[in-house]
Amino acid sequence: MTRATFVGKARHVRKRVFRPDLALLATAVLGGALVGRSLANGQIMFAGLVAGFVLVVALGQAGWLPYVACVAIVGTFAFQSSLPQLAIPGNPFVSDLVLVGAFAAWLLMRGRTRDVSAPGDFPVAPQVAVALLLLGGLAGMFVGVSNGVDLNDAMRDARDIVFYATFWLALTAFSDRDSRFLVFKIGAWAAVAIVLAQIVQGVLGPSTLLFVADNPLQELITCASRVCADPAAEGFPRVRPPGLVLVYATACFAAAYLLWGPRRRRVAVGLLLAVCGTGVLVSQNRNMLIGLVAGLGLVGLLAKRRGRLAAVMAVGIVIVSVFAGATGRSSVGDSTVLERVTSLTSLSDLEASSTVRDRLRENSIALDTLAESPIVGVGWGVPFGLSLTVFRDGEFTTVQPLFIHQQYLHIWLRAGVLGLVGLLAALVLSVVFGVRWLRRGDEESAWLGAGVIAAVTAIAVSSLVGIYIVNPASAPVLAGLFALATVLQRELASSS
Repeated sequence: MTRATFVGKARHVRKRVFRPDLALLATAVLGGALVGRSLANGQIMFAGLVAGFVLVVALGQAGWLPYVACVAIVGTFAFQSSLPQLAIPGNPFVSDLVLVGAFAAWLLMRGRTRDVSAPGDFPVAPQVAVALLLLGGLAGMFVGVSNGVDLNDAMRDARDIVFYATFWLALTAFSDRDSRFLVFKIGAWAAVAIVLAQIVQGVLGPSTLLFVADNPLQELITCASRVCADPAAEGFPRVRPPGLVLVYATACFAAAYLLWGPRRRRVAVGLLLAVCGTGVLVSQNRNMLIGLVAGLGLVGLLAKRRGRLAAVMAVGIVIVSVFAGATGRSSVGDSTVLERVTSLTSLSDLEASSTVRDRLRENSIALDTLAESPIVGVGWGVPFGLSLTVFRDGEFTTVQPLFIHQQYLHIWLRAGVLGLVGLLAALVLSVVFGVRWLRRGDEESAWLGAGVIAAVTAIAVSSLVGIYIVNPASAPVLAGLFALATVLQRELASSS
């Protein structure tokens, strides 16, 4: 064997053995051991730095991991406000560090492989829309400071919008078809787990928590009609887990698959729709039922085969009837799940309900405040004039909430016209891209466009009366829908 041949074989062996990704993975394992040793020795800050490095390396192993990690940390089993905060400047939540680590891992992947698509490879318009939303949120912090709010308080309130930055992580997660459907599978199983825990939580009551919630009687489990000390006083309690929007979006995609998808896996997808529909019913969020029917109805109107519109409406009626009948009879008080759902059919009762009256009062106060500052709003952390009596820490107290259920007014108040325009543009573009994909004539994947239209429309409609946009649990899910629509538009443009 000549020296040249030997050297060539040695180089070939080195290329096969010394892989950078395996080296990084081994470094992460060693880093984990170092974290444990540092914690045992009381070196908290050093352990945190090493843990951050381990997180970045771990998330950088697959293009879909950074986005999925962000959804998992705030959009499944834990309310962000209930997560631990670190005693460092800004008091970031663990979820904030996961977001930073996810972007660091994303940048690391882009630096070491060409397989990760760059933002410039995708349509510009939706990226500009999301950027406007985030820029409006950033400007809102300074507006809040100018209105007398401490900068830390303004930053803390603006956290609710930061997770829309996961839009760019989701572009990478959905850009590859294999990773896209892997994310779908993970999301579907997560939605099933959330619903099962939601039902069990309703049976167990607030004494045993299956979700991370500091104030469960306020944000997780309540009576059907109001916040109360005994959630079972009116029958089966109302349970709204942090991952409810993920369940909601999954229900929209499952219904879209059954109506516009291929004939394969219909039984499994039907069971998924049944589980997610049960989760929506147990939450007793009437606006979600309206949003689901509105989303599917819009798809039926916009699809080429409009004859399926009647099928959409029939499916909506069946969904409401079956799930209401299955869950409504289990309650023992005057207010039941069934009564709350069937109240949608009585417009006079709905208009007279305390829920609608409270929402209209919120909107009126917000509009009066916006009339004084219509361009920039009032900024983050600034009360807009509303006072409420809430049940907190075992007693009723009067507070000035910073949130408003009408999410478009909320964005306008906090992020000004700039943020509102960005949000509306992202919603409209997603529906437009979904329609283009739906109408392209591909029977195998038309349901993806239908799912985007249905889910975006459902969340948009529900956000007229519910907190589904300015919410860290919802933001990565909605940002993912924007990203999926953008990816579909890119694939449509490249194929034509």
